[in-house]
Formats: sequence, C-alpha cells, structure tokens
Amino acid sequence: RAAALAGSVVLMSLAACGTGPGGCTTSIEPGITVRPLEAGSGRNVTDEARGSVADGAYVDSLRTAEIDGLRGVVRLRAADERPGTYGVFVERAGYQSVSLSNVVVRAGECHVYTVALDLTMVPIP
Repeated sequence: RAAALAGSVVLMSLAACGTGPGGCTTSIEPGITVRPLEAGSGRNVTDEARGSVADGAYVDSLRTAEIDGLRGVVRLRAADERPGTYGVFVERAGYQSVSLSNVVVRAGECHVYTVALDLTMVPIP
C-alpha cells in the first residue's frame, strides 16, 4: 500500500493531573490518540481502521479509545502512559495508508501529555 501523509493536525492535551491535595489521578492516559478522517468530506472513518505505533523496539497496536453510540468507534489509542518518540501507521480498506514519524509524547507530572492526531485518509480510486 502506498503510504501517504495527507495533512495531519496534532493537538496536545494535558491528561488529568494533580487534581486535589492528594496529587495524581489513577486514570490511565494514552500517549497517542488517532482519529482517521476521510479526505474531502471530513467523515470519521475510524470504525474499520487499524494500525500501530512504534518507538524503537516497542510496538503497540491502536485500539478503541472512544465510542459514539450512533457513529461507532470514533478514536483509537496507544502507548498508554508511555513517553517516547513514535512512528504511527494507520490503514483502512479502501484508503491509502498513512504514516507519521517523530510524534513526540512527553511525560507530565502525573501522566503523559496525550498527542491527539487527526489523520486525513485518502480514498483509493
């Protein structure tokens, strides 16, 4: 499959951290979340997407992070609580695969800072 880097938006968000006098929460925060969107329409095409993230020898499969009752799976996650510099690979039948490199996940005081990726998936003609 052809690897395409077809426009991506990287958003950083701080995971729950240091709430209250006791310090950190017990939640498990993803290092990376991915939302595959169809080129042109912007339609979420996460439902049948799959992929992985890799940092050196470490590899983690993308898995469900968020489900909407009407739309199904709308976001995938990987690298839970693991800082590092990642390569990200996403594929879906009928679309060109997307690869990104040098996606940096930073450690926070309590959790990692989640990198939220919106990836543009280009349909295969």
